[in-house]
This record gives sequence, C-alpha cells and structure tokens, in this order.
Amino acid sequence: KVALINEDYEMGLMSPEERHKQVIDIWNETADKVGDAMAENFDKFNPIYMMAFSGARGNIKQIRQLAGMRGLMGNTKGGTIDRPVKSNFREGLSVLEYFISTHGTRKGMTDTALRTA
Repeated sequence: KVALINEDYEMGLMSPEERHKQVIDIWNETADKVGDAMAENFDKFNPIYMMAFSGARGNIKQIRQLAGMRGLMGNTKGGTIDRPVKSNFREGLSVLEYFISTHGTRKGMTDTALRTA
C-alpha cells in the first residue's frame, strides 16, 4: 500500500503532506493489527498477558513493541517519522531502526537539560 502511495506521489497526484498522512495512517493501522493479532494469540495465563490486561502494568502497545513491531516514532520537531521500526526488542533492531527509535529520547533529554540549565 505504501509503495502505491509513493508511486502516486512521484507522479504528482498528491502533495507531500497528503503522502505523509496516508503513509502514517497505513503504518498505524498495521501496528494496530499486529497488536490485535498478538492479543488474540496470547495464552490467557501468560504472565505478560495477565499483567497487561489486568491493568497492573503495561498495555498491548508496549507488549507489541517487545514482541511484535515498534511502529512509528516521533522526530525531534514533534512530528512523526514515516519510516516505521518493523523490528521488536525481542529480536533486536537494526542500526537504522535503533537510531530512529532514539529520536524522541534525544529530544526529551535535550528539553530537560535546557529547562534545568
């Protein structure tokens, strides 16, 4: 789907903003489907499942990042990077995916440092 959107964009059928929004929507939908599939296939007595769904700690989005896919990350300007992190923490991230994942953290650390200075 993303390839078709990029093709339409390259042919001039949509603006960069439209392309970005559509790509973000597709990847968010995909991440939700991964999370839903994980929730359906968890054993109801799995400790991680029980922890998340009892409300004790965590939620399905955090479990999805551990074992499914990390999903979309924020950039330093507050927007969303339209290249998702498809790997998870269990299997490991590539160097590029790790770098993309750290964008928001670096922004948060910088903001904190500036506030306390």
